[in-house]
Amino acid sequence: MNIWIKRSLGTVAVTGGLLFAGATAANADDAGSSLLDGLTGSHAQTNDSSSTGSGSSSSSSESSASSKGSTSAPISVGGLDVGTKSESSSSTSSSSESTDGDRSAKESSSSQKSSTHENGLSTEGIELDPQAAFGQEQASKDSDVRTGDRDGSAGSSESSSATEGSASAPVRVGGIDLSSASQDASSDARASETRDGDRAVSESEESSSSSENATDLGIGAIELDPQTAFRDARSSSSSNLGGSDGIRDAASSSASAGAASLPIRFEGISFSNDSEREQADRRAQAAVDGDRGVASEESSSSTDTTSTALEGLGFGFAPQGAFETERTDESSRLGDRDGIRDEASSSSSSVEGAAPFSFEGLAGSFLGTSERATADERVAADGDRSTREVDEASTSTENGFAASGGAFEGDPTVGFQRSEDSVSSAVGDAVRGESTSSTSGRYTFPFDSEGITAVFESIRATNRAALAEARDGDRSTKDTTTESTRQHDENRFGTDGISGDPSGSFEQDQLDVTDLLRH
Repeated sequence: MNIWIKRSLGTVAVTGGLLFAGATAANADDAGSSLLDGLTGSHAQTNDSSSTGSGSSSSSSESSASSKGSTSAPISVGGLDVGTKSESSSSTSSSSESTDGDRSAKESSSSQKSSTHENGLSTEGIELDPQAAFGQEQASKDSDVRTGDRDGSAGSSESSSATEGSASAPVRVGGIDLSSASQDASSDARASETRDGDRAVSESEESSSSSENATDLGIGAIELDPQTAFRDARSSSSSNLGGSDGIRDAASSSASAGAASLPIRFEGISFSNDSEREQADRRAQAAVDGDRGVASEESSSSTDTTSTALEGLGFGFAPQGAFETERTDESSRLGDRDGIRDEASSSSSSVEGAAPFSFEGLAGSFLGTSERATADERVAADGDRSTREVDEASTSTENGFAASGGAFEGDPTVGFQRSEDSVSSAVGDAVRGESTSSTSGRYTFPFDSEGITAVFESIRATNRAALAEARDGDRSTKDTTTESTRQHDENRFGTDGISGDPSGSFEQDQLDVTDLLRH
């Protein structure tokens, strides 16, 4: 308030006006209480009036109302677990035998197969918990005092209102797990033998194979938690003392604020696969004629395995924002048009935003192995003479790859603020005005990345052994040969992480002063 008005008020000695001003201040304190202090849901109104024989009168009225409400609806949907399993097996066998004096023949064969398959699906379920709350409060007060004198009156009015609300709807969609496993095996065998006196011929063959495979896929849960809140408050007051040449004051204020966020979180995925396959074959032959005979045996085997794993791709993202505005206006007048007039107003607004995020990267590996083996043996005998040859060979390879990295996180923020203030004062024909404004803004974007690493490894090994023997009575020879090789290769690749913290800001101020003298 202008200093001239303050001095003028010092000379005013109207008891009713001072008492009314005290009541007005008390009501303003009550109306400004927060909705969070408790909403009663009540409504009250009073009206009082009185008159005296001298023609004076007074009246006053008050009213207040408040309401609040909230609701929630939590929902939970259970998970799911489904699985299937099948098994099958079969086997066949046959044999035959015939004789004719010192001659005979035998044959036999067999076959077996089996398989097992399993599949599974499981989920964690869904959870929802929407909630909302709302509150409102209003209050008003009016007072009027009149006397028989035209300038002997005083009056005031006040009103205030506030509204606020909030809502949230957290949701969690549970993860999913898929699994599959299978096993297969088969084997075959055949044998035959014929005899004719001291002569005999035999043959046999065997073959077997098996395979196993297991796969698992996991998809992580998704979580969302949207939230919002707002508040709006307004108040106004006015008072007068005396007639048209008296004192008139008026004031109003308003404030609004709101905020919202939508955090999202994904737990990522995991994948694994393991497989193994084996194969084995064997063949043997033998022929005997008296003290002479020949025999041979060949065998081979192979094993292949693979293992794959993958994990990562989880992320989090939490955009959020908030705003706030405030405005106040005040005016005061003393006397008529040529008296003293003061006006003041101020306003401010701000906006804040942020979007923190994170990405956990990816890690994966692969390992493959292969083994091969062969064996060949031949034997010949004629009386006290004999020969034997053995040849064995094996090869193994191993290839592996692993990589990880790519994690990245950041926390960008932005803000903007603006405020304005203006004051004007008039005494008679002299008017002075002053206004100021300020604008500022800022941003930041800190971020960090951990880099990437990768490794490739390969191992290959071979082995060979050969044996040759010969006997002739008491004479013998023996030759042995062995060979082996091994090669190991390894390659690495890596990058360092990247990090930074760019930021910026600006600020602007403005001042305007106006002096005006009207004639």
